[in-house]
Amino acid sequence: MNINRLLMISLGALSMLSGCSSNPGSEQVSVQAKPEQQVVTATNDITAPAAKTMHRHRPLPNGVISLDIIRQGDNFHMLTGRHQDGKKSLWYQTSSNGGDDWSEPVQIDRDTTNGVSVTRGNDARIAAQGDNLVAVWTSHSTSNRHGAGPMSMVRSSDGGRTWQTAKIPSEWVEGPNAFFALGSDEKSIRIVWLDSRNGKSGVKGSQGMRYAYTNDGGAS
Repeated sequence: MNINRLLMISLGALSMLSGCSSNPGSEQVSVQAKPEQQVVTATNDITAPAAKTMHRHRPLPNGVISLDIIRQGDNFHMLTGRHQDGKKSLWYQTSSNGGDDWSEPVQIDRDTTNGVSVTRGNDARIAAQGDNLVAVWTSHSTSNRHGAGPMSMVRSSDGGRTWQTAKIPSEWVEGPNAFFALGSDEKSIRIVWLDSRNGKSGVKGSQGMRYAYTNDGGAS
């Protein structure tokens, strides 16, 4: 088919469409879409701004959600936070042979009343001074953001066999204490943490850093 014949066919088709649109007795069914059809088309358009991705909250899985391990001479002390069917708890174990064998887990938060609020990045921490052990974590609160409350602390004076509630080093309990770091030697146990007792600063998300220490294994 040459180019002249193709042009003649195209012009003929255009002439037929023009004739249909100018004929008063004809019904325009293929030239003008009905208004209701336009509305349906716009609503079903997958690129419409109203279409949004749904974000679903993922439930916390069962298992270990917090971990801290320290070495003291030939001994390893391990503190794990565990989640089981909606409940969080803290467990202590020790090893005297480089981790080949571990003691039976001992739950250390059993006598505390404020619950446990831990996660990776805000893990519970443990430190040792001789036979004295100290563990600290963020307690659970129903009134504060993300369920975080003031710190909770327990201590052991018999190498981790038994644990007792200890007086916390923070005197500010109106909000959360979190992101702990502990260090120790033969003389003392030292702790650093963050809280917001001074209110908001000019830097978004910033908090104050606090320091305290104990020379008697957490008794004071």
